[in-house]
Amino acid sequence: MYPITAFGRVAATPARLHIQPPPPTPICPRPRSVIISNPTVSKAEAAAKKFNVPNWTGDDMEVINHPDVEAVWICSPSSFHADQIKACAAAGKHVFCEKPIATDLPETIEAINACKVAHPAASPTCMERLVPTDGARPLPATDHGCVRYPATPDPATPARQIADVKLMTALQRRFDPNFARVREAITNNEIGSPIVAKLCSRDPAPPPFSYVEGSGGIFKDMAVHDLDMSRFLMGEEPEAILAYGACMIDKEIEKLPGAEAYDTASVIIKYPGGKHAFIDVCRQAPYGYDQRAEVLGTKGMIQTDNMYPNTARVYTNSFTGNADMPYDFFMSRYKEAYIRESEAFCKALVNDEPSPCSGEV
Repeated sequence: MYPITAFGRVAATPARLHIQPPPPTPICPRPRSVIISNPTVSKAEAAAKKFNVPNWTGDDMEVINHPDVEAVWICSPSSFHADQIKACAAAGKHVFCEKPIATDLPETIEAINACKVAHPAASPTCMERLVPTDGARPLPATDHGCVRYPATPDPATPARQIADVKLMTALQRRFDPNFARVREAITNNEIGSPIVAKLCSRDPAPPPFSYVEGSGGIFKDMAVHDLDMSRFLMGEEPEAILAYGACMIDKEIEKLPGAEAYDTASVIIKYPGGKHAFIDVCRQAPYGYDQRAEVLGTKGMIQTDNMYPNTARVYTNSFTGNADMPYDFFMSRYKEAYIRESEAFCKALVNDEPSPCSGEV
């Protein structure tokens, strides 16, 4: 019932392909992926066979227009997101999209707005949770596990109003237990009112030139997570932002336009009441993937350390410290968060709840 349209490096993670699907519910007890796309068909086929997805294609529109599709996971490169979101919205298909929604502000607004309008041509799905006005009972579960109402309405029954398309942006750090605990400490007033937040994100190695080109640059592609997390933790919108970027690692990208030429950046964000946040990001940390957060409040402070695959430590006459390096990259570090955000999206669809990370909140 849930397809994947995938071009990019994040698409082949097990959580994205629902190797561990959301828990069963009475409305949709067996969510499953039905089709995956990649412009290189052999890659789509390999991923489909590896993760037991029954169909594959080289055309993203075949995914979006597939008759069994009710929601689409968009894991393509950033430059494709806006057009694919709008295509999903036009087809009445709910959307889970990797960040960013688009690579510029006008396209971002256009894609979000496309998901807000009603799409009466969309076929009824188990997501609608609408009881026919003639009192008909739901039919038994279909072969892909959803309780559906009759597909052909009674002519005497008033036409259904199709709900707006739900759009969720994949900002998985909101669903990571460490970052979520920091947010909880703020909302529960454990540390008082926030004063200063510090966020650090460093990748183990720069991505290839082909990835950086067209990505929108380090602020839209990488620091977007930290910018979102600062809003998430502060609970307000920024009043002012100061940002600086430079190319310190990969000189090959210096010829790219704008922020695509940066692999290192710093951001200062001013929030209402004088609160502020500091962000530092870099595309290379030789010691491994580095993700940390700290918030100082009027009553105390909370911080998260970088995560390691285990807590083992070595003590010798020449070394004291962690037995192993930090997680090697986001796919291992945020595995649980990917699953939790996918579950949250499915829950929003099944229960007709607002998307937990809509691109606006």
